[in-house]
Amino acid sequence: MRSKAELYQLLEKCIGLAEDTGKLDANGDDHDELLQFIIPLLPDEWEPDSHWDNHPEYPVVDWQHEIANGDTRQSYKDWVNNQLEEVSCDTVRTPTC
Repeated sequence: MRSKAELYQLLEKCIGLAEDTGKLDANGDDHDELLQFIIPLLPDEWEPDSHWDNHPEYPVVDWQHEIANGDTRQSYKDWVNNQLEEVSCDTVRTPTC
């Protein structure tokens, strides 16, 4: 599953291609309307299929190291979602950050 940041970046790329081909108004009006429609549809958090699932970008072993070092007390799922949110807000400017 792609993170919200990855999906947002993909959306930005698609919008850029649509503007380049003239299929989307480059003045930003269509761009903003499209973002306002799509952003709420992006996944808010990672949801594992079972408690044994391992996120591809944030493996359990990394979380275990943070637990052992006393850097977190979050559950693995909460820790992954926190990592995804930090990446999203650091790399992509979204209305939720």
